Amino acid sequence: MGVNTVKDGGGKPVTIERVEELMAFLQGQEIDGITCRWMPRLSSRAAFSVIYFLQEHMDLLPDHFEVCVRCRDLFDTEREGRFVERTGRHYCDGCD
Repeated sequence: MGVNTVKDGGGKPVTIERVEELMAFLQGQEIDGITCRWMPRLSSRAAFSVIYFLQEHMDLLPDHFEVCVRCRDLFDTEREGRFVERTGRHYCDGCD
């Protein structure tokens, strides 16, 4: 865990699993222990736009979580994948 590791309100590091849970919630999937009267139902692209905003503008999430342009899976760039500078696109290891 690095010096710049972002933590949630409970002091736990923000992991790929936590961001995947947020992505699922934003797409309308019910999450255990969360009761929400008006569930969001965003597309995967719109849900990741929210995550991107929380990463880049609000500094609430670490900025090393990306979506693969080919399979649309969320992945941690510190552990896998590659970025193609020429096109500005991210690919997970499965689509690399």
